[in-house]
Amino acid sequence: MRLWLFSLKSSEKGCPLTTGRNLSNLLTKKIVDDATCELCDGAPETAEHLLFFCPFSAAFWQRLGVQLEPDTAVRDLHHLQKPGSLPPTHFDTFVLLCCWQLWKRRNGIVFRQESMTLPQFLQSCKLEARAWSCRLPKWDLGVSNIWCSAFSSAM
Repeated sequence: MRLWLFSLKSSEKGCPLTTGRNLSNLLTKKIVDDATCELCDGAPETAEHLLFFCPFSAAFWQRLGVQLEPDTAVRDLHHLQKPGSLPPTHFDTFVLLCCWQLWKRRNGIVFRQESMTLPQFLQSCKLEARAWSCRLPKWDLGVSNIWCSAFSSAM
């Protein structure tokens, strides 16, 4: 089992994924012996690989209609192309919800040996979108219903 630790200093901007805390970086610092993605065993685990290019993640985004460029980077999350099925309102929040779910799935597999098919994962995202709806302004609550529909359609 790998130990995955990070802390976010108040002076750092962004999430831990954008600050270089990934297996490739930990390998460089000799904290881990292998930086291969434990989800696919096909590439080094970088933030970009985990969130966009690992086969599961790529299939997830494709099912949602989000087109990824070959050079998509975590630092460019706010530039992801919105599919026509989703409203522009709070699309950045939708993207963060998806990334958070992918991160939690990774940790579930690595630390708890969980497994989840893509339809099960999309259902989990739908439930999480419902939970996140209470954090949206009252006049935008319908946005989370559209997110839930997008996850359902992708199943």
